[in-house]
Amino acid sequence: MNQRIAVAPLHNFLVTDALVNEAVATGQEPLIRFAENLSIVYLTETQERWLHQVEVIRRIGRMRWSDRFYAIRVDYASEESDDQSALQAIQAKASDEIDSLLESLRIFSAGDIYIGGIAHWIDISDPGVIDIVSRSWPQSVRPYALTTATQIDGLKKLHDSRTSLALGDTPLSLASRWFSRARQDDDVHDKLLSLMI
Repeated sequence: MNQRIAVAPLHNFLVTDALVNEAVATGQEPLIRFAENLSIVYLTETQERWLHQVEVIRRIGRMRWSDRFYAIRVDYASEESDDQSALQAIQAKASDEIDSLLESLRIFSAGDIYIGGIAHWIDISDPGVIDIVSRSWPQSVRPYALTTATQIDGLKKLHDSRTSLALGDTPLSLASRWFSRARQDDDVHDKLLSLMI
């Protein structure tokens, strides 16, 4: 059994210092835990260096709002015997969990939040090959900030309600997906179309 990690660095995302305790600041504990395998964390310096090299963290200074990068992290497992198609299916499921949390973040609060991609690797000190899922990049951004513990609790409740209902392709699920898409569209016409759908 291989323990794996999927990580999506969050550009523009920040949490006020008052909400970050010493354990979180050293990268030992999740900043926000949504499920046993899903959390928002600080990247370690080593992880940040890897992700800069593969450009999942974009080299754009104005996108950085804090000294450390936050990231959505999904922990999952694969079997040694998994072939490439089975591994891709497992990775796709982890990527879907990241996208679902991104939708919740975009629905929950104002501001722009983006990922440069999702990186998958085996959870060891020297991961070697990293599988990358690239993502498109916006033309303009505004910081996305969580400033109170009440906001974090509200975000957790929103995401839990969206995922626990097993909405599938119900109207509510489709509406939340298109609203999230509208939040990331740069062109005003694209925003209107996404909201009209």
